[in-house]
Amino acid sequence: DAGQVLLGGEEITVLPPEARVRRGLARTFQINTLFPHLTALESVSLAVLEREGHTHNWWRSLPRFREAADEALATLETLNLAGERDRLTRELPYGKQRLLEIALALATRPRVLLLDEPAAGVPRDESAGIFGAIASLSTELTILFIEHDMDVVFRFASRILVMVSGNILVEGTP
Repeated sequence: DAGQVLLGGEEITVLPPEARVRRGLARTFQINTLFPHLTALESVSLAVLEREGHTHNWWRSLPRFREAADEALATLETLNLAGERDRLTRELPYGKQRLLEIALALATRPRVLLLDEPAAGVPRDESAGIFGAIASLSTELTILFIEHDMDVVFRFASRILVMVSGNILVEGTP
């Protein structure tokens, strides 16, 4: 209900979401909202082009933006999604859709990545792939995730903050 969000010493609390993203904060949502009629490569390319300010005409000439497509493919490779690059988002299994949402966030080149229950709704056998991909991300990227599965928290977190009713209950290492 109150407080401030500082990123690199700059207050971003009252900024609109797109301004927060430009300053280095990206997030995923518990329920994803992807582009169902775009391929995985088109979706991530769109995010790269948005970051670069070229989205006004990307759909007409995506081949013209080869560097953006190459960067998007590299991001997909990072998350083990390169093999899905030409599949429509709506055709991807839900676990891969969750990874694609992370790819979209990574395309903004964030300093801080906030993941809201990244494996929510994903079958347990697929969630290992999601957390494996998250664990392989650069250690220069700060990842903050909201998670209720304590096994996941203790396996991946380097620092834990437990909140109850908006108050910090416990803070420390796992």
